[in-house]
Amino acid sequence: MFDGVKIWPLLLGAKTVTLVWENGRRILARILIVDDDEIFRGAVEMSVGSLGHEVTTAANGRIALDALQRLKFDVVISDIRMPEMDGVELLKQIRSQGQLPVILMTGFSEIIETQAAHSLGANEFIPKPFSTEDLSTAINRCLVFNTRSVDESEDFCKLALNDFVTGRTIKFNIFVRLTGNKHIKLAHKGEDISMERIRFYREKGLRFLYLRREDFRQYVGFSAQLNQAARAKGIINTEKKLGLLRHTGEILNEQIRHDGVDEEAFESAQAFVGATVDILTDNPRALDVLDALRNHADYMMVHSVGVSLYSLMIAQRMGWNLPTNRLKVAMGALFHDVGLKEVSRSILDRPRYAWSREEVKVYETHPSRGIAILNDIDCIPEDVREVVKQHHENCLSHGYPAGIRKSNIHPMAKLISVADEFCYRIIKGPEFKDLTPVEALQDLKVNLAEQLDKKFLEALTLLFRPATPVSLSKAT
Repeated sequence: MFDGVKIWPLLLGAKTVTLVWENGRRILARILIVDDDEIFRGAVEMSVGSLGHEVTTAANGRIALDALQRLKFDVVISDIRMPEMDGVELLKQIRSQGQLPVILMTGFSEIIETQAAHSLGANEFIPKPFSTEDLSTAINRCLVFNTRSVDESEDFCKLALNDFVTGRTIKFNIFVRLTGNKHIKLAHKGEDISMERIRFYREKGLRFLYLRREDFRQYVGFSAQLNQAARAKGIINTEKKLGLLRHTGEILNEQIRHDGVDEEAFESAQAFVGATVDILTDNPRALDVLDALRNHADYMMVHSVGVSLYSLMIAQRMGWNLPTNRLKVAMGALFHDVGLKEVSRSILDRPRYAWSREEVKVYETHPSRGIAILNDIDCIPEDVREVVKQHHENCLSHGYPAGIRKSNIHPMAKLISVADEFCYRIIKGPEFKDLTPVEALQDLKVNLAEQLDKKFLEALTLLFRPATPVSLSKAT
């Protein structure tokens, strides 16, 4: 004890911090709060003080530096945008002298500054508006765990910025990725993501936002109870899952032609396919089925991912923006040919014109085989089963397995049929025609315009640059 001060060790988590009792008052840490807004600074001061910390305030970075030279602090909490010296420059000055923990308070308009601050070594970011609980968590992480940003072990799913153009209140926290696996919260659950805010992010060069994996499952309406039970029992083959995710990423980035396609639509669909495969393969049976499809014939997995990618782009062009519908489209396309894993490679590795009549009959059983396979996967929605059953039905009622009328074909099956035929023409495989996307569209128009649903074929056409229009009228 000295000058009325008692010092006691306190065990928090795995580390020990110091509790100070000064003149009968507990002080957990000495905090410097820096903000040019007097009212906001006062509110933060009250919140931090209520947690048991001793608080000093400064109106900008220059005043804060002067305080740091005179006094000892455990944590600095600073706004980013301030006159005379902003939070990024203050952080730079602090880092030139040592590793004092710094928490930055950020607004949605400070994306670029936040990324710069992260590179300089900011320990924590808390987005405005925030609660006392948010402050407490950030301070404790600095005092006890000395970590930066959100825990790197957290799993996130990536979504394109355009997927959030709703102008509606969001139901989940939204994050932005800084580097590697480091994410910071950009928007709180319950905030309104306005069109203006989305436009601002786009102008700043932000292309993707992130949801926690569990939140993404809820966002797309994916039932995860059985998946969670499977993970709890440790029966997910992690090596197999990671291998499939890597392969999917390679397919999306390297093996699917998209020259001339709308880049924003492509990026949005690309991110959504990756996120869908990620959550889907938390189900051990779904993981086994997709892995078996890949191992049966590599080009089949490439084709399925390609159909999923283009189906999502068509759906977006059609205005099918509900996350639950987008998930069903993505899953239906991924599984549409799953029955082919039970068809002999001796058939599949040859083009259709080389098959015997009996081989054609065997091939045409794959929709029914696919339904039988999906019946063993508990997380598959009924709409996805209908897609698998009907993706080879057509608008002339000459399809298989049932030859049903156009009006009775599930809309998602009609959509995915267009993407399916398109991908046969642009992705390598036995039926590959080595066409550019625009040439493939022309081929569909000439040969299959009556069999395919015209509105989905038109939506696919409109994904490509106006400079190379494709008419859907019959060639003369």
